[in-house]
Amino acid sequence: MKTKPRVLTLSSNDQGISWGPAIHYLELWNEVAKCETFEVSGHVPSWTKNKPIIEPRFGLQQWAVPNIRGLRQVFWDFYCLGIILFCRYDILYLRLSNFHVLSWLGIKIRNPLLALELNGLAKPDQESAKSNSIKRFISVFFEKLLIKEAKTCFSVSESIKAFARSYAPNTEHILVDNGVAEQFFEIESLDRSKGDKVQAIYVGTFTPWDGASDIVDLAARVPDVVFLMVGDGVRRPSLEEKATKNVTFCGWVPYSDLATYYMASDVALVLYEKERHVKVTVSSLKTREYIASGLPVFSTKVPGQEFIGENGYGVLCEEPTPELFLAFLQHKNRFQENLIRDRNLLREKFSWSATAKKTVQFLQTKIDEE
Repeated sequence: MKTKPRVLTLSSNDQGISWGPAIHYLELWNEVAKCETFEVSGHVPSWTKNKPIIEPRFGLQQWAVPNIRGLRQVFWDFYCLGIILFCRYDILYLRLSNFHVLSWLGIKIRNPLLALELNGLAKPDQESAKSNSIKRFISVFFEKLLIKEAKTCFSVSESIKAFARSYAPNTEHILVDNGVAEQFFEIESLDRSKGDKVQAIYVGTFTPWDGASDIVDLAARVPDVVFLMVGDGVRRPSLEEKATKNVTFCGWVPYSDLATYYMASDVALVLYEKERHVKVTVSSLKTREYIASGLPVFSTKVPGQEFIGENGYGVLCEEPTPELFLAFLQHKNRFQENLIRDRNLLREKFSWSATAKKTVQFLQTKIDEE
């Protein structure tokens, strides 16, 4: 009996936190495992000690690292060195994050068949996080080195793909979009539980770059709209302190229950920081969950969100003013009709199943070439 090729996947994100990186990692590799082409094993850090937000259908090892902000990734990098050097695999698939000094050393020593996933770029990520100059330099420097080492680079946007190609023109560069879980496409009838007031939802971890603070500011100027802030993060307490009475902080919500919150909402918001996305196109998992659930979207006009305006799924704005938001609400029914009309097309294009099949296809090609 022929043995399946072994794919070892590494992520630097805690899979117990309900955020985009964990959703992407777990949904993608669950779908890859369902294809039954590879034997998949994953290794991830855990500083929360929480179970993964989605039950893994592949072999996943969580490694405890000290919950020391600024040092968690340094500890994890030591683990990665040992995993890269001593585990058995045919393909090493690394989700590129912000600190890979020893990971790069292990790759140089072992020289594996390396597939690199780029969900963002180090420089704008570190600038938005206001990291110190040393951490910023290390992240950018080793990002470039790893791109040059990769046999295949999977990028989630055209701008990231172009950036990677500029450093490794002879490497195979593949565009693979973020996906959407089936639970959001399965929301029945899109019949909202209407109340007296419109409900607008934000889901996230209150990062500086996805506009949670701007949403709280907007809410203060449109008191007749209820804003649901779903999620958690270090900036949540400061936002709660300044929020008006029409803002409800729902806290952490199990990923499996998220569709219920979407069903109770009328529209959704994601106000990405514009400066961060001047050169890096956003591939917004959050936005795709919104539209899969039939929610019209109010977003800032950043590269990657154009399809919202082009397909009549919502409104893009230069600045999230109350006037533009209220005008958006006036047309929300039309936007929702467009989403209902295109639902099957959106499923075909944006499902995690489609993303996984494309990933499997290119990984298999690389194995065949070896």
